[in-house]
Amino acid sequence: MGIEFAVVDAVPYEHGRSTEPLVWKGTATFSHPVKNAEAAIQAFSLEFLRGPYNPGEAPYGKEHVDCSVGKLAGNTAAVEVTFLLRPRDAGPDYNFQASARILVIAETGGL
Repeated sequence: MGIEFAVVDAVPYEHGRSTEPLVWKGTATFSHPVKNAEAAIQAFSLEFLRGPYNPGEAPYGKEHVDCSVGKLAGNTAAVEVTFLLRPRDAGPDYNFQASARILVIAETGGL
């Protein structure tokens, strides 16, 4: 039994809208079968792209980034990251881009 680490860059291809969360799904791969795994956010970035304000000037109302580990299959662990960025006025015309670096820590069957 051993502990392994993997870094996953969550960079969604589409942009989010301030009215709903943006969900990214990916996979962390290890050198041995995964028995258990947890995820932690190392870094993240959220930025408004369009709306009545210039990017970077919108009054933030809510920022949310969450990560979790889902199904374990062989040497892999499914990773899900949820992003949400809402302005204080919660207008529907705000688009945002998001990214995160996720550290996945796994207990594996390796030595």
